[in-house]
Amino acid sequence: MSDFDKNLKIYYNAFKHSSNFLLVVDPFGEIIDVNEMHSVFINQTRDELIGRNIAEVLAIVDPDKNEPIQDHLAKVKEHRCVQSITTYQRSADDTRYYHITTYYDNDTDMFIFQLSDATEKENLQVQLAHSGSLSAVGQIAASIAHEIRNPITTLKGFTQLLKVSATEDSIRYISVIEDEIERMENILGEMLVLSKPSEKKKSIFSLEVLVGDMVSILSPKAVMEGIEVVQQTELSSNPLIFGDPDKMKQVLLNLFKNALESMQVGGKLSIHLSESDEKLVLSITDTGKGMTRHQVSQVFMPFFSSKPGGTGLGLPFVLKAIEDHGGTIAVESQVDIGTKFTLNFPKAKEGAINTITSKRSIVS
Repeated sequence: MSDFDKNLKIYYNAFKHSSNFLLVVDPFGEIIDVNEMHSVFINQTRDELIGRNIAEVLAIVDPDKNEPIQDHLAKVKEHRCVQSITTYQRSADDTRYYHITTYYDNDTDMFIFQLSDATEKENLQVQLAHSGSLSAVGQIAASIAHEIRNPITTLKGFTQLLKVSATEDSIRYISVIEDEIERMENILGEMLVLSKPSEKKKSIFSLEVLVGDMVSILSPKAVMEGIEVVQQTELSSNPLIFGDPDKMKQVLLNLFKNALESMQVGGKLSIHLSESDEKLVLSITDTGKGMTRHQVSQVFMPFFSSKPGGTGLGLPFVLKAIEDHGGTIAVESQVDIGTKFTLNFPKAKEGAINTITSKRSIVS
C-alpha cells in the first residue's frame, strides 16, 4: 500500500468513526457520503440519506430554518465556515441541542456538514445560571436579613402590647397582623436557606419511615379536601440514607403540599418508594392541573411560581436540599393531567455509620 493510499485510509477511518455526525455534500446540495453516526443523531439509514438533498436533513433537526440551501452554501463558500445551534426534539421526553458547523473545502469543491451533540454543555450552562441565581439570592438575603428582622421584632412587640388593651374586634385584626408577620419571617427563612451551606446535624435514617410520617401528617388535610392518597413501597429491606432528616421533612412537606394544592375534590396523590442498584427512588405523582413545558423548565428558578401569592422559593429549596444529600430530582408534567416528581437518593454506605437496627418515627 502506497503512502498516499495509507493516508487516505487514515482520513477515511477518522471520518467514519468520528463521534460527530458528518455529511459530505456536493455544490448542488446532494449528500455524497455520511459517517456511522446517522442512526444516533437522526435515526436514518445510510441508504435513506445518500442522494438526498441536505435541506431535507436540516429540516429534520431544524424545521424552523427557512433559509434556502443554496443561500446557505453560498454563505459557507464565502466565509469557509458557518455555525449554528438548534434544538431537536428527538422524542417526547428527549430534547437535544445540536451544534451544526458547515465547512467548505476549496480543493474538492465540497461541503462538510458536522452535527455535534451539545446537549450536556447546554444543560451545564443552565445549571450554572441556576447556581448563579441561587448565589445572588443568598447574597441579597444575607445583606437584608438584619434590616428586615429588626422591624419585624419591633412589630411583634407592639402587637403583644396592643393585645393587652384591645377590644374583641381589634384582637381579630391584630391576629391577622401577627399571621402576616409570621409569613414574612417564613419567606425570609426560605431565602436564607438557599445560601446556607449544609452544616446542620446529619444522621442515618430511614426514608421509608420519614415518608410514612409525612403522609400521616398530611392525610387529614387530604381527607378534608376529598383527595385520595395512595402509598406504595417496593423495598427488599429497610435501606437508609445519610443526611439531615429535618431538611428532608421540609422537602417532602413542600412537594406533598404543592401536589395537594394543585388538585380538586376527587384528585389522587400517588407516592411510590422503590430501590434501583445503590439508589432509592421516590416518585410523587398528582392528578392536578399540571404545567406547561415553559413552566416545567422554570420550576426550580428562584421567585418563579405558578401559584397566586407563591414566593417561588419552595422548589429552589427542595432542589438545593436534595443536591446536598447527593440526590437528583426530575419533573414531568402535562396540563390538565398532572405532575410527577422523581427523587433519587444514594443509599447510606454500610459501615460508614453505626447502623440503626430498629425502625422508629423521626417526626418531632
